[in-house]
Formats: sequence, C-alpha cells, structure tokens
Amino acid sequence: MHFAAIHGDLNLLRFLLHLDPSLVHTLTKSNESPLVFAFKHSTEKYPDALLRSLVFLGRSKANVAQPDAHGHTVLSLVLDRFLDHRTMSQTSQVVLLDLVEFLLQECKVSPNGRFPTTASFVCSPQTNDIVKCVTPLIRAVHISSVFLREHALAMLLHHGANVVETDDQGNTVLMHAVVQNHLDDLRICLGLVPYAERKTVSQTTTLPCEPVTKTWTMDISASDRTAALKVANVYGETALHLAVQPRANGSFENVHIVELLLKHKVSIEALDKRKVSAVDLAKLQHSGILLGLLTNSKVIARDVDTCETYAAIPPVDHDATVYLSQCQARGLVKTVPIPLVKSPLCQAGPGANVHVNGVTEFSVLLSKVDVQAGQHGVNVFYRMQVVHNVVQDVFVLFTNWGRMGESGKYQHTPFKCVTSAEDEFKKIFKSKTGNVFGHDLFVKKIGKYMVNPRRRERHEYHESVTASFTSTSLIHPKSILDNVVQQILGVVTDLKCLEQAATGYDHSLRDMPLVELEPSVLATALDRLSEIKTILDENASVLKKMNSTDQPLEPAQIGALADSWRAATDGIAEKSSRYFELVPRSDASCDDVPLASFLTVDDVNKEITRVRHLLDVAHTSKIILGAKANAVHPLDYCYDAMQVHLTPASTADVDVISAYFEAGFSRKPSTHKVTRVLKVQRKGEAERMQDIAVPGHHTLLWHGTKKSNLMGILSRGLCIAPPEAPTTGYAFGKGIYFADSAEKSFNYCGSDPYTLPDKRKVHYMLLCDVALGTTHRVVEPEYREVAADGTHSTFAMAKYQPNPHDTLVTPIGSCRVPLGKLQQLGEEISLPSAWAIGNIPDFSKSTVRPWMLQTSRLDRAGLALLDKALLTGQSKVEWENSLEVPLQPLHIFGERWAKVTKLELQVEAKEFYVNGRERIVRCHVTLEFENSTKYSYSAHKYYDVVTNESLANGFKFHLERPALTHNEFIVYNQAQVKIAYLVEIEVA
Repeated sequence: MHFAAIHGDLNLLRFLLHLDPSLVHTLTKSNESPLVFAFKHSTEKYPDALLRSLVFLGRSKANVAQPDAHGHTVLSLVLDRFLDHRTMSQTSQVVLLDLVEFLLQECKVSPNGRFPTTASFVCSPQTNDIVKCVTPLIRAVHISSVFLREHALAMLLHHGANVVETDDQGNTVLMHAVVQNHLDDLRICLGLVPYAERKTVSQTTTLPCEPVTKTWTMDISASDRTAALKVANVYGETALHLAVQPRANGSFENVHIVELLLKHKVSIEALDKRKVSAVDLAKLQHSGILLGLLTNSKVIARDVDTCETYAAIPPVDHDATVYLSQCQARGLVKTVPIPLVKSPLCQAGPGANVHVNGVTEFSVLLSKVDVQAGQHGVNVFYRMQVVHNVVQDVFVLFTNWGRMGESGKYQHTPFKCVTSAEDEFKKIFKSKTGNVFGHDLFVKKIGKYMVNPRRRERHEYHESVTASFTSTSLIHPKSILDNVVQQILGVVTDLKCLEQAATGYDHSLRDMPLVELEPSVLATALDRLSEIKTILDENASVLKKMNSTDQPLEPAQIGALADSWRAATDGIAEKSSRYFELVPRSDASCDDVPLASFLTVDDVNKEITRVRHLLDVAHTSKIILGAKANAVHPLDYCYDAMQVHLTPASTADVDVISAYFEAGFSRKPSTHKVTRVLKVQRKGEAERMQDIAVPGHHTLLWHGTKKSNLMGILSRGLCIAPPEAPTTGYAFGKGIYFADSAEKSFNYCGSDPYTLPDKRKVHYMLLCDVALGTTHRVVEPEYREVAADGTHSTFAMAKYQPNPHDTLVTPIGSCRVPLGKLQQLGEEISLPSAWAIGNIPDFSKSTVRPWMLQTSRLDRAGLALLDKALLTGQSKVEWENSLEVPLQPLHIFGERWAKVTKLELQVEAKEFYVNGRERIVRCHVTLEFENSTKYSYSAHKYYDVVTNESLANGFKFHLERPALTHNEFIVYNQAQVKIAYLVEIEVA
C-alpha cells in the first residue's frame, strides 16, 4: 500500500483495498501512513503521481491529517518538499496548488498547528539559531516563487489559517514576512487583499481536465490582526522591532513596511527583553529615515561629514619652487647636453659627423602641411644635414623628404669644399622656408616649411630628489598622523606612481622629468590647443561651404574660400609648432621625428585630453615637491594640501567591507583579502551631495583604479571625462563608473601591485557613497552623457549579480550595501520580465525553403516593440509600418525578405499575482505584408520569472542577454558621488 501510493498506481491501490480496507490506515515503524510515506520518500520533483494517490486515498477514508513520529503530515511535506521547485511547469504549479486545496477543502486538514521543517531560516537578529518548527503559514511565506507563495498564503488564509500562531521561537507569520522584506505578503496576512483568483483543476475526477478560475476570499478579523501585531517572540521582539532591524548586520529600512505597521496601530513603545524599543533601534541607524518615521519628525543623517575644519592649504607652488632651487644649490640637478646625431638614413660612411661651424649646427628638421593632398592636407617633412666624412675629407649634403610617419626619399650630394656644402645648405633652407639660415628671427611664410627647434640640453635629477617619503635614507620630523594613515599615505604619495601615470599619458620622462611639469605652462598649452581647435572648426565650415550643393558658388568665391582655408591651415601649422615648444611630444620626443601639425578636431581633442591628464599629474607632483621643502613631516603637508581627512575604519566597518569584498567574487578569492581600510572625508563632498535632489537610499559601490591615480582622486575627487575626451572606452557614456562586485572593480587596479616595506603586495580600491536614484536599466552598451529622462543614473545589468535579498543598510552608514553572493540572473535571480514566443506557424508545406526563412528570434528592437504595445494599455493594438514605429523587427518567421506593413496585437488573457501585479500577459501577434499575406504567433510576457521555468509546449523565452559579466552603475553628475573608504587589498 505504501509503495503503491508513491507511484500513484490506482489499480494496485484499488486491489489492495478490495482485499483489506483497513490497509489504508497501516503505519510503518516511524508511524508513517501510506500518504505520509509517499510524500516523504518520493524522489519525483513534481507531485503529479502523488496527487492521484491523495485523491483516491482521501476519498477512501484515509486519515490525511495523520502525522508521523516526527510530526510530519501530508500538508507539511507538500509545503516543505515541493513548493520550492521554481523550475516546474505551469501545469505542475496549478496541480500543486490544487493538491493543497484538496487537502484543505475536501480532506478538512487544518491549516494551523506546528510541524518540523527541513528548511533553514533565522527570524530574530538576536540569535543564529534556526527555526525548527513552523506553522503552514510561516512555511509558505518562505517559498521562493512569488506565484506559489502568494497563492499558498491565500488558500491557507481562506481556509482559516491563524495569523496569531507562532513558530517555536514565538515568531508570527507577520514577523517572518517582515524579515523576508515581503511587503505584499505582509499585506495579504493583514487581510488587506480581500480575495485571490487562480486557475484550479476540478477534483470531481482523477482524470486530467481543463483548469477553471476560482476565487478565494481572505477575511482576517480585526481582533486577530490586532493580536498578531501585539505578539512578541521569545526575545521580546514585535513585528515592528524586526521591521526596523530584521538582520544582525543591518536593515532593509523598508519605509513601506514600517508605515503599514504604524497604520495598523502597532505599539511603538513595546520593549524587547533587552529593554530596547523600535525607536531605540532606529536611533542606531545613520540615515535617520525610520527614526523620523517613528517619531514623526525630521532627522538629519548622522554620516554627514563631521569634520568641520580642514587645515589651511599650504603654498604648494612656492614651496615646490623653493625645493627645486635647494636641490640645484646642493648639486642634485645636472645639466646634460643632448648630442647632435646624423640621420640613420644618411650613408656618408662610418665615423661621419654632422658639421658644426662654431656654434652653428648645419642640421635642420622642417615641416609643413601639404594643402594639396587630402581633404585636410597632409603633414610632410624635409630634413637636411651637412655631414663630414673625416676619412675621405668629404662634406655630404644629406636631404630627406616625405610624409610624416614614413621614411621618405633621400639624397646624398658630396662636396669637397665645406663652404660649397654650407652655401648649398643655406640656399635650400631659404627656398624651403623663405628665411635666411642662421638668423635668430624666424618668420613663418605661407606655403613654406617651418623649423622644428632642437633641444640642446636636458636635466638629470639625483634619485633623492624624487625619493619616496618612506625611504629609510630620509629623516623627517615626527608626523601627527595615525601610523596606518602614514603607511597608506606613503604609497599614495610615492612620486614613482605619478611617473608611471605620466608615462601612461605618453609623456617622455627623459625629455622632461616629472618635476619640470609646470601647471601654468600646461594651462597655457591648453589655451593654444583651444585656439587651434577654433581655427579647425572654422576651416571645417569653409570646406562645407566649398563642397555644398545647396547653393552653388562662383569660381571666384570658391577660390577665395580656398585661399582662406590654405592660409588658416598654414596658421595651424605655426601654432602647432609653438604649442610643442611648451609640451613635449607624445612620441617619446625623439628629435629625429618631425613635429606633426594638428589636422582634425579629433587630433586636438585627443591632445587636450592628454594635457588635462598631465595637468592633474603636475598639480599632484607639486604637492609632493612642496612637501619636501617644508619643516613639517611631508605626509602631514600632503594631507593638508589634499584637503582630506583619513581615519582608520572601525572593526565593524572592516567586517562589513570584508564581507562585501568576499561576496563579490564568482569564486572565493583565496589570494585576495582586505587588510586595512581608511575612512575618507573630502572637503565639500558631503555638502555637495546634500544639495542634490536624488530619491531613495544611496548605495555603497566599488571603484577600481591604478595606484598612480590615487593621490589625484583623493585631492580632486572622482571626475567625469571632459567633452573633448574620446568616447572610446565609455560604453555607457562619459560618467563615473562603479560596480557592486569587487571582482569587477579589482580588474581596474592594474597588474602591478605596490610592494610595501614589509614585502606585502597590495592594491587599493575605493568604496563610494553613490546616489543612484531612479536607474535606467540596460543590458547592452548605450552611449549617453546625461541620465535618461526621468532617471538619475544607468544600471547596466549583467549575467551575475549579488542576491538582492541580502542588500542591507548596515550599521556602518546610511548606504545600502549589496552583501549577497553573486548569482546568475534569470536562473538563480528572477528577471523583472521576459517574453516567451510560441504557436509558431508551420511553413513545412509551403514553397519557402528553410534558408529563405527568418531566424525565429526576437532581437532587442522586436522585444521593445512588444513592450511598447503593452504600455498603451489597450487590449488591441493596431499599427501601420512607419519611421516612428518600424514593424520589421517583429517579423521573425516566414520569408526573410517580406516587408511588414501592419501589426495587430491582441491581449487574450492576463494572470495576476495575489498582490494584484500582472504575472503573465498572453498576446496574439498578427503581421500583414505587402502582398496582403499574413501569419501569426503567440507572445506571452512573464513578470518576476526565471528562464528555466517550464513553459507550455512550443514556447521559448526570447531574452536580451546581458553583454556584461558583472553589473556596472554610471552616474553623470559628480555631485552624486562621495568617496567613503580607501580599501587595501593584499594579493599573494
């Protein structure tokens, strides 16, 4: 009888009961009835066969409520073993709910009482002990599927489940709903949802039959509601205590749940066994949001910048100049001549040298823009040298010309007499430039070449000039900073890191050492680049006029415009030369490379971006140089100059940040760990953030950066790329990028960790307080420079995301912290919505060959069209193809080249969750084509769904697959960001 019940073998069950009707009451040694045995030991995921046994034995007078020796009943086993399978088909879900309904309605099983559960969950933040025995209502509130959870609650309440009953720790279903952060479940259990509709299978027959819609009312009496809200668990906590602090490590700070409890007169004054009220718990929270709600007052967040004063900014530029002067006086700066070398292309023989007459070098590098070549002209060069072959006593005039970037053509002209070689050199120089060689005053002539001046000397600095503050060879006054702050600041202020940054921006440290980068000079260089950019813009307008077909020009007008363009282009070449006198070239500054003129706005924009980066580096390097000249400890000096407060984080802060870091890796990062954390307060950031109107909690997010950028970020904050910066690398636009997984941001720290004096290798990451507000959700790159309309930031959803159930506002601040383990979106974490396509038209008997058919897959544009149609709120949508509404993306079946002319989308049916939100919207899509042919398919939209959920036969999910592996968050306003922590990560 027991094994027949497992397999749902009705013939065998009938035969056995015919032999002995009392077999239906037979118990095993563990006190298991046939039904309990079947539901307890079945290896099937879905209870389809068990339903047959239940209906048959239930109508055969079996005691369906009979518990086994451990207290398990059929109802408890159904709730514990089957209702948490999210991958079951829709039919199986309906069958499962029908099974529960049959137990409650026909078998009269009580929806009350406790039973042992195999699930593992904790309700009170005051203990780590799991709840062992629960009521059916409490077990139902922990079902992962929203659809099954809400319908199970509705049925249990309809059949008299008591919301006042508790688990073995004294927690009610209201408390469990609060701790799960399930607002809708709380509303259902408070009786605020009057009824629920669902499809159910009639139990008048054991044969399969069509579902019918039934309505279940849920009537919670006022007295039961009041009594449930007054219940305190064994720790003295009420539902309000748990709403304020549901977890030991934080709170959801769910305003809607607290408002709902207050609306129903929950006691605010109730004390737990520690003599702590909900108000007392709210006082511990930094945001003050719940405290303000409970006390009906305005509360200011406690984690606003508490440092009211910052030290005066020291005279950085003056001190840096003094220090370099001191270095020169002490002989630490050496002037090194740059030798004149002959061109590697010159074949004047071994041992040949460039001829120098007194101080006059007979070697020049000329450049110009050839305006006859290309739309914007082409940069060309002309190199000329007189080379003396000492062995043969011959003077060779070497000339080399061509386009920049190429070796070009060259020629060797020998002279027996040096005077003849010099004269020919001067003659060519005059021809090419329009100037006399050797004169100090050089005037750029239109259409002629200009001279690229050669640097004749450079400076070399003793290593002590740029030594790190932590160098043991240096003696400093005593610092007033904390030891941990000193150690980390020693890394941040290492001049070697800044040199790496400068090199990364194509700056030649050999040509111009970092200490020689002057912010004032770079600022002037930016002005010159702006002038060049203005002329290029004007030239672009001239070209547009010349090439315009709208208003044909007379030949004279075209000639005048062409002359204007040539003159401007020549002027750009001269300004480019003057610019490179200020800023070293980005090509390692080899004198053998000619100076290229800027030909396009893009070229100038790239250079502006490079110089802006160098300007940041120059400002930062001045702080370090100024610190070396001061009487105070150099780290104290840098600390004051950066206008930042750094303090070692508390143990609580480090614990939360370590947990956040470890949770943010798809595999446990055994080689990475958080070792030290500094709390960061930058002057003015907190006040700036208070001035913006962005709703909702802020979020604590990671930002990874190379060590060479840290000092600049701490002194100037995180910045948005300027308008002229290239868009390359900004998939979601020019903004500040963050991640909620440490693994994502850690990859931006670079592959070269900093080695500390104790030989530990470390990287540094930033944790930032980010006001995300309303996010614009995307799954593919979407470039923008401001937040989408109605939003405040972009959320680039990825394949792996932290479990949102574990996102908490922790005791360390008022930000939400995503502490959940990384899980796969669509499989372990529900998608907000997804479309499934089915009822595919059959083209097998048509003349259309398979290769002529569409791909049968809706792309992003097609999915967006279906969403747009639903957003109209109409049950029937009819559109004609147009530029505003192109219908072609919906053509996913049929002949590949057919053109859609009309769409008809009919909403056939809707299914709802108990909370009133849509669960499934079933649509029928009909497309009409140019030749008046039509075809149709079905499109069902699911909400809060996992992609491994079983669908009806023939249906498949059509999804927008995330392009990213980990989430990215982008804000386009610097005021939405406040640096909160500097985190040291040790790597093996």
